[in-house]
Amino acid sequence: MKVKAIAILLLLVYLSNAYAAHLERLFYLTADIADSSLSKEQLQQIKSHAKSIDILAPQIYQLDENGIIWGYLDPRVLTFSRENKIKIMPLITNSDFNQEKLHQFLQNTGAQERAIVEMVSLCKQYHFYGLQFDFENIHLNDKDAFSHFFQAAADRLHHNGFILSVAIIPHPTEVLNSTYDRWLFENWSGAYDYSLLGQNADFISLMSYDKHTSLTTPGPISASNWVEETIKNLLKVVPAEKISLGIPTYSGYWYTGESGQLIPEKYSYRSKITQISYSKVLSLLNEFQLTLLWQNQWKSSYVMYANHYKNEYLFVEDAKSFRAKLDLARHYQLRGISVWKLGLEDPEIWKVIHPD
Repeated sequence: MKVKAIAILLLLVYLSNAYAAHLERLFYLTADIADSSLSKEQLQQIKSHAKSIDILAPQIYQLDENGIIWGYLDPRVLTFSRENKIKIMPLITNSDFNQEKLHQFLQNTGAQERAIVEMVSLCKQYHFYGLQFDFENIHLNDKDAFSHFFQAAADRLHHNGFILSVAIIPHPTEVLNSTYDRWLFENWSGAYDYSLLGQNADFISLMSYDKHTSLTTPGPISASNWVEETIKNLLKVVPAEKISLGIPTYSGYWYTGESGQLIPEKYSYRSKITQISYSKVLSLLNEFQLTLLWQNQWKSSYVMYANHYKNEYLFVEDAKSFRAKLDLARHYQLRGISVWKLGLEDPEIWKVIHPD
């Protein structure tokens, strides 16, 4: 009996370790705006690393205030994914992340029913694994309405054999003691009801990036210490097996740029961030003869330098910083990772994900 008990215990330990070792790997991709199809580079990335991808999540569908969904999925992705047993789970976003249009939609039960019917139809037509909601710029006042719509959509998709996940912006973990933090909570992050979404979603993709934006001072895209706080905050109400950690592959480039908002007869200029690929990072490092500095608390690299006597900043997400966040997902035994996005990454991340 003791031998049998020890054998069972060892099996449980093995299964636990196996679960922790393999994280479900979701990769986002976006279509080329010009022709609504994937670029050759994006398609080649999928082909080259198929064994490291469990789910492809193309950001292709948009939903308007009337519940109409539109978008285009490159048929090559469907064919290749089926041949390589990669699941397809497209994103549905609220059109242009327009807050007022989303509010109108959430007040219109007929529009919501139209949208849910179309979601089920798309899943059946293309044999999707399911869908992911990427609804952003939701006002705090629409929190309950959004949760109700998500539950209704989840119930219908589950009934038809499909899954539904949701991407969420982390709530601030600090006290809302600044105008910016309050604005962010009221208009972007506060409308996600962690508990209700966790109950109805098959999993949640936690977008633990963009901590610093053009509206803040320059800083890391996804500092490891902050990412860990967002994980622990979500774990209070959502089980680990329902959490997929969002990991960025893009880096932040801060410079002096146009705000895009016209002031009479002149433009407004301010500090601005652009998301850049790792290849662009290498190009800038070479152009200005820069050496990155590693910040151990953030688990990421950065450099500040002068360009025509004006300071510019690079906050870099590379394979080393990717590994740090992957280690957090493993440490907290999360369901997996949600990587934004294919085509921007340091090529070395593939060795981190799939060492063999």
